[in-house]
Amino acid sequence: MDFMNNLIVDNDMLLYDGSFIHSFSKNNKLLEVGYDKDGLLLPKANITLLFSKVRNIPVYYRLFFGGVHEVNTVQGLIEELKDRRIILIADKGYYKNQLYEDLNSNHVNFIMPLPRDDKRIRYEITLDGVMEYHKRVIRYAEYKSNKYYLYIYEDQYLKYEETSEYYRIKLNRRKVVFHEEWAGKIAIMSNVKKNPKEVYEMWKSRDGDRESFDVWQNELQVDA
Repeated sequence: MDFMNNLIVDNDMLLYDGSFIHSFSKNNKLLEVGYDKDGLLLPKANITLLFSKVRNIPVYYRLFFGGVHEVNTVQGLIEELKDRRIILIADKGYYKNQLYEDLNSNHVNFIMPLPRDDKRIRYEITLDGVMEYHKRVIRYAEYKSNKYYLYIYEDQYLKYEETSEYYRIKLNRRKVVFHEEWAGKIAIMSNVKKNPKEVYEMWKSRDGDRESFDVWQNELQVDA
């Protein structure tokens, strides 16, 4: 673990992924029976992974008992990251458990998405910034909400897709809840002030590294 911990360096950008691995090994004492994402009851161990976006390498992993809640696995990670000069690209697990407060109090810089119904999102704000990302036009704005910075983006193509899908459903006389002001929008919260374009690119970088996470997780599962 000390070796992996030494791979985390200052000024790095770390992608977080919390997941689990299945195994029927009789020698792995971390395995505990629990439900997977498909509702199957299987022996599993929880795992925390960190991937360096800057260096494109895995830098950290830690296994936990299968019955340990994600809140506890993340708190263990926060303890190891505190006061380091890195940026953690967190996922929705940090939001639902308000673990971002723990990140902030331990001086861990982060960015994370907010659910669209979060009360801090100001949908009425004027999106006066414009940029292009992978040939898609993105409008954006930034503002501060208490001690955090919020960056709101509107993907014009995604807005068209979501709005069109809503009206297709409506034409078929099916009921669906649709908030037109939410269409195509994503809000990202951070405890550091950065260029909105940089924040967006940092968050979207998760998509491109999903395959790397999956390969790494599969290798660990084989070893289990």
